[in-house]
Amino acid sequence: MTKKIRVTEDGKQFEAFLKMAMTTTNDKGEKTLIGVAFAGSLTSCRAVHAALYSPTIEIFDEATGKAETIRSSQSFRRIEDVNGKVCHMFAMPRMAVSEDYQEAVLQNSKNNNQSMPERVVMTWDHDYEVAGRFLAETFGLPRSKEWTKHYLSILPLEKLQKVDIETTNIAGNMKNMRAFIIKSMKEDEMLSYVQDGIQMGYLQTKSKDITKVEASFQNDWSTEDYLRANAGPLFAKLDQYMKPLYDGSYFSKFIAETNRVCVPSQARSVMGLLEVLKKKIGAFLVAGMGTGSVRRF
Repeated sequence: MTKKIRVTEDGKQFEAFLKMAMTTTNDKGEKTLIGVAFAGSLTSCRAVHAALYSPTIEIFDEATGKAETIRSSQSFRRIEDVNGKVCHMFAMPRMAVSEDYQEAVLQNSKNNNQSMPERVVMTWDHDYEVAGRFLAETFGLPRSKEWTKHYLSILPLEKLQKVDIETTNIAGNMKNMRAFIIKSMKEDEMLSYVQDGIQMGYLQTKSKDITKVEASFQNDWSTEDYLRANAGPLFAKLDQYMKPLYDGSYFSKFIAETNRVCVPSQARSVMGLLEVLKKKIGAFLVAGMGTGSVRRF
């Protein structure tokens, strides 16, 4: 199957070979293009990418000679790979990109909108736990595998939208791609779905195969002694059920644009505050302050 994306610009026609198209369909049967991969010359691919921000886009089927005009979401993040004279381009859904999603979360927070933005989740080979891990991180839910594999199934139909993926014979490993949209929702909505999942038995609160971990204790121990002796079991439980909002592994691009550039430890503290403020209306940063000078010997 060979299909092309065709655009006309300044009286000139450009076309690129379609590799994969991601579309959604509304209640009226109208399709919207939310992601697309294609290949061709660099000039043609960039012309097609520019045309994606128009209201509609045309896909031509060479086998049937028919052209289909579908609406464009006009919300993409471009990934480009040029190999000699051939350009491979993937216009990803913007809400599938973590950085763009976090910016949308921040914008909601600034507008006092407590709902989390909708998220496009892309997986390969039916790995739906990707969505479960996203929901766990976003709403502070337990991250055990027994729970994350069920989070998607407890969502009601109105909170989950199917994404249709059409591939051609040049799609490569994109033929194994799956995608869906998790609709915007508030934290209390997600918690109510979790409660329903527990009541229906999807989310088990007690495991039959629990490995019992005994903590040790002696009467003459201080709190420090107890924590040192049981650091392993305590850390294992914390790591299983609690995840920090910010783990120090990434920084916002705006960190480098402040009037005074933060040292790494300050930058991590600021990023921690940022993650809290995406969900809450206020936060405190507590630290020991110096005297403003350094005594040198």
